[in-house]
Formats: sequence, structure tokens, C-alpha cells
Amino acid sequence: MIVGDIHSEFGMLNTLMNRRPTDITIVCGDIAYFWCGENAKYKIKPKGKVYLVPGNHEDYFTMQRVVGRHSFNPVELEENVFWCPIGSSINVNDTKILFVGGAESHDKNQRMFMVDWFPEEVLNSKDVDFILDNTDRADIIISHTAPLAFDVKLDFDYRTDPTRHALSILLEKFKPSLWYFGHFHKYITGIHKNTKWTGLNMIQDCSRYFEILNI
Repeated sequence: MIVGDIHSEFGMLNTLMNRRPTDITIVCGDIAYFWCGENAKYKIKPKGKVYLVPGNHEDYFTMQRVVGRHSFNPVELEENVFWCPIGSSINVNDTKILFVGGAESHDKNQRMFMVDWFPEEVLNSKDVDFILDNTDRADIIISHTAPLAFDVKLDFDYRTDPTRHALSILLEKFKPSLWYFGHFHKYITGIHKNTKWTGLNMIQDCSRYFEILNI
């Protein structure tokens, strides 16, 4: 199951996992997981394995100190709950799923540096190089924002986000069959060349905020 932004609504995520249990649940960013204090680890009650892809609204200082920015594999924070550093991946029945979090906060000027905004939220050239140097293929990519190459119709102009440009490089390199993202808080879908892409709503809107794949 692929789920859009949850913004710390762990109870809603738990309800969804109970209602639609799957082997794997992947959240497309804006977890705000580390913002919940010392008791955060008790918030998610996984059904199967849960993979958390970082968005822009994360505590990147804590995240990078605890799990690092890059990794080949997701990092298990607690039993069956995994954080997905940039470039980490999993294989499901010979289908490789690549995780690439991050995005620029368009409201960063209204946020407080190193409190609820972290410049590390933006994907950079070192991130792209790490992925290109260490990833042989990606059948499905899960990101937070979307590649610039996707014709995403939005009310706000997100085209200046460097992360979108970086993701377009990965799109042209790997040409995945499926790509999922959140960030924009609306359900949108389309096809770019041979890649079917889907943007998921945030969980609070209770409409088109998840999809289930059979792999």
C-alpha cells in the first residue's frame, strides 16, 4: 500500500492499516516522525512492514544524526518500522523499489531555521550521484515531490524546487514503470513516456490518499 502525506496523523495511518492490511505500507513523506518527542516510537502500530520516506516537513538534523542521509537499505527504527534514507531500496518479488525523499518547502520563509525548517530538505547533486553510483535499476520509485518532467498541474508554482530537477535526472536514468509521490496534497496522475505516475492526496483529506499494488 502506498500512502500520501500523513503529517503526524499516526492514528489515521493505523486505522488505514487495520482496515486495509497489506504486507508492506509505504508513506510518501511528511511524516514529521521525529517531531513527536521521545514517545514517537509508540505511535505507529504496523501491520506488516512500514516504510517512511522523508518529505520536507521532517527534522533533518535528527534524522541524519540517527540514520544518516544516504543508505543502501532502509533503517529499522523499531520492529517493522523503517526510515528510508535517500537512495535506499527494497526488492519485492524481484521488483526493485527505490526511495528518494525530500522537497523544498515553499513556505520556508515563514518557518524557523533548524526548528521546523531544515535546508537539508532539498535534494542536491551529491544525493543524485550517490543514487546513480550505487543503483543498478529502479522498477518503482517512491519520492516526496515529483520530477519536473511530469506535467503536474498545480495552483502554486513548484517548478523552482531543485529537488524536482534532480528527480528528473533519475527519471531519465531509470525509466521506472511506476512512480508515486505526495507533497502536493491532491490526487493527480499521468503518463510520461513509459512511466505511469501518481500523486496521492494527504491522509487528512480522506480521499484518494492511498493505492494498493499487487507485486
